[in-house]
Amino acid sequence: MLFAIGLRERQAARLLFGDSKFRVVCYSKDSTPILNENQVGLFRILKPDFIAFIQRWTREANGATSEPYPPAALSEGLANAVAHAAYVEQDGELVIELYPDRLQISNLAWPDSGCFANKWFSRSHKTFNNVLVEALRFAGVVDELGRGKTVIFSECLKAGKPAPIVVIEPAGRYTRWRLIVYCGQQDARKLRLLERLREQYKDEHKALIGTALALWRDKKVSEIRQFVDGESLPVFSELLASMDGPVFFWDKEDTLVLRRWAQILLGEGKDSKSLQPSEEENLLRLAKDISIKYHGGYIIPKTLRQYASMGDTPSEKSLSSKLLGKWVDQGHMKKEKKGMYHFEQPTIPEVDIRDAIIRRLAGMDESK
Repeated sequence: MLFAIGLRERQAARLLFGDSKFRVVCYSKDSTPILNENQVGLFRILKPDFIAFIQRWTREANGATSEPYPPAALSEGLANAVAHAAYVEQDGELVIELYPDRLQISNLAWPDSGCFANKWFSRSHKTFNNVLVEALRFAGVVDELGRGKTVIFSECLKAGKPAPIVVIEPAGRYTRWRLIVYCGQQDARKLRLLERLREQYKDEHKALIGTALALWRDKKVSEIRQFVDGESLPVFSELLASMDGPVFFWDKEDTLVLRRWAQILLGEGKDSKSLQPSEEENLLRLAKDISIKYHGGYIIPKTLRQYASMGDTPSEKSLSSKLLGKWVDQGHMKKEKKGMYHFEQPTIPEVDIRDAIIRRLAGMDESK
């Protein structure tokens, strides 16, 4: 068979079926190694019984009642390590480390591979082991479309798991690529957010990107650009600029801020008596734009609460009235009568939000 598929006496055959080694390490809850052994033949990593071993060991270690890892994410993570390791030294140093709460898959990599780290919504890739990858593709283990990273990330989100990460570490002439995938119980809050976005957009790709943006809200938009490429950039910019997305882009600080309805779904919403400066600025722009375009500039407290995804609790009613009074004092609007306000001044200095987002994601305007 090796002769028939062109692998006989090739390095790829030795790596997959010969004497090449990989290491499996299992840790206790206090990170003490309780199993540390070498196994032979890298194709063993991709077999169903090895994948079942990872699921079974982790389930027993953390007491889970369901599969700790999304099967597709687990398979893709292992396949990527085998397909793209730098085998010129020590057979790529593949190490699979099992913790009760996470799985770490590491391998030597060429320095150029670092530019693909954490590009979860990108198909950018570069094949260094052409014969090996062709053999794995022939076996139905990998494809050449660069979908692996997206599958890993998306499957983790769909299962309500924490987002995976990739860490690149120096290793002499090479680097060490470390993929970390987390297990644990499903997070119902993340699943609620994903389901809400599925209903809203009727598009699975958009819903996943919207969920990712909510999870990445602590990162700068200029950092998030590393996670996307030209193919996904328009969707990211559309969601960031939209009025109904889970986050909004605060251009002054280059940050993402969760909208109130997303805060509530993620369990972070509060019956608050104040807004963050970023929330207030975004709400002012939103309220003024919609009021002028569709309502002749008029707005009432109830409408403002709807724009802010607030409820009708006493504190939220008080908050909306105080905001309108504050904007009157600042000269953004006038009070026509009790409960009725009118925007007359030009909209606060306009920023082309979508253009600003695209430029940030594209790595432009770094000085701003």
